[in-house]
Formats: sequence, C-alpha cells, structure tokens
Amino acid sequence: MFSMHEDPVFVARALDGGAMGYLTKASAPDLMVRAVQAIAAGHRFVPVELARTLRDREFCAERQNLDALTDREFEILRLLAAGHRLTTIATLLCVSGKTVANHQTNIRQKLGCDNAMQLLRIALGCGLASTRSPSITALAESHG
Repeated sequence: MFSMHEDPVFVARALDGGAMGYLTKASAPDLMVRAVQAIAAGHRFVPVELARTLRDREFCAERQNLDALTDREFEILRLLAAGHRLTTIATLLCVSGKTVANHQTNIRQKLGCDNAMQLLRIALGCGLASTRSPSITALAESHG
C-alpha cells in the first residue's frame, strides 16, 4: 500500500485488509526498493517509524472501536472528519443522503457516540481529523 496517510489507523486497516506492506509518499525512495524485495520474499514491510507508532497505538480504545466499522462506515467517518457534509459524501460515494445518514447512525452506535462532538473526539484521537480542519463544523451540522 502506498498512501499519503501516516496515521496508524490507516496502516492497521491496510494490513488487516491484506496489504503486505505500507509506505507513505513521504518515505525515502530506497524504502520502496526494500519494501518490494521484502514482499517478493513473502515478508511484510512497514517502515520502523510506522511500525513503532502502530505498536504504541495498538491498544488504544478508539482503535479497537474503529475495527468494528465496516469499510464503508470507516470511509464515511473519514470523510466526515475531513469536513464533508452528508450531502457531499453522498455525492462522492454515489449513494443517497439517507444511506449516508444511516451509516452515520451506525457509526455513532458502534463507537458509542451520542452526538457529533463525541464522534469528532474519536476522529481526532485516531488521527482521522485535525484541529485545523473544518471537521467541527461539518460534524456539528450533520448532527441534525
């Protein structure tokens, strides 16, 4: 997997989904060669820094809760955390607004959230949102 995301939640989901390795766009070019060689030999490859961060976050309660989400729910949570409104997410995913709203309800139930601010706290804690993003506004508006 070659990604722009460095947060452990993305690394863990990729590896759980069957990826044999994970590199970010910020990785040094020589890591790409080492990763290909390791994977070709049947080994997994994750750079030391990412592996250490992944190990440190492995027991995070939010991380365990995120594992309960389906791939679609995780994608919707990621898009909400990025600041997208429900209608925008529906358009991006080519589904109805009602479908996205239903997924959001399921996400809240699985993560034990009663409101949008609790959902944002989890997204922030797991690296899916930044305090500099418009996430707070989008999650609050989607609370309705």
